[in-house]
Amino acid sequence: MRAVRYILFFLLIGLWAYYRTEGFHPLKLAPTESSTSVDESSLAAFFTQPYRYLDRGRQSFVFESADGQYVIKFFDRTYSELPFWISLLPGERKEKEIAKRRHRAQLYRTGYQLAFDELRQESGLIALHFETTEQLPSLRLQTKVGKELQVDLNKISFVLQKKAAPFTERLAAAEQAYRALLDLRISRGISDYEHHIDRNFGWLEEELILLDPGRLHRDPDLAIPLRATEERELCVTRFKKWRRNQ
Repeated sequence: MRAVRYILFFLLIGLWAYYRTEGFHPLKLAPTESSTSVDESSLAAFFTQPYRYLDRGRQSFVFESADGQYVIKFFDRTYSELPFWISLLPGERKEKEIAKRRHRAQLYRTGYQLAFDELRQESGLIALHFETTEQLPSLRLQTKVGKELQVDLNKISFVLQKKAAPFTERLAAAEQAYRALLDLRISRGISDYEHHIDRNFGWLEEELILLDPGRLHRDPDLAIPLRATEERELCVTRFKKWRRNQ
């Protein structure tokens, strides 16, 4: 009985710590995958100020610059890496889990790269860092519980983005701006797996931008008028449903 109590005690401590930090830990930050010789000097200026914890998404931890102008997103490696318990799964379930994790590992990289190449202004993206560098400075972070730490950016995957205001701040202009951004995306032959309206869009001054383009993907079928119409109607219906709940 005493052993059970100890287990429950430590389990509760673990859950409490997870709740306080929203699961953030430096060891969870996804590493870069290869080396590169890109010019790093233009990026260093963004990291002279500290960044404080802002939020977390399904696949990333988000920190806001001290001046409130930028956000840096670090990707949670536990979202895509194979968990220790995968060897316990039966054959078919194990293969499905491996395939799912491999898909996740590439999804955000390809999505953000697509946005950076074709929708950079519409996503507020400044830089993608998926490859190893050598001369970026360490970045001072403040966690949700106020703990300060330094992270070496050179071997960590991250996205640097302009900070946007919440979508709900300008609801009167929301639908028109949403439709315009939707039409632009469809015209570029790009689909989006993301369905969360309020967490996926924000205002950068007067412009609506994509906050999380990590689930964008190419869809050649959008060149077919019927398919483009179906995509547009589906997204607009989803938007109107969200709007009614505001």
